[in-house]
Amino acid sequence: AAAGTAAAGTATDLTAVAELEGYGPIDAHTARRLAALAPSWHRLFTDPVTGEALGVGRTAYRPPQALRRYLNHRDKTCRFPGCTR
Repeated sequence: AAAGTAAAGTATDLTAVAELEGYGPIDAHTARRLAALAPSWHRLFTDPVTGEALGVGRTAYRPPQALRRYLNHRDKTCRFPGCTR
């Protein structure tokens, strides 16, 4: 399981600082690395204006192993904007 929750800014905001739950702000490179290593993701619903947490999704999405292998083979590298992995 991931050490916390990494939440970065939008894909177009490459200067955004992420926040690691229980730790504080982290740089974008570290946030991308943690996100790539996370075994699953949990949805957190927030108000788009205030940022207030509205609820937590009851399910987590974990891509099936076959899909992960396919995407790794197809893409070879990370496709997230600004990522150099």
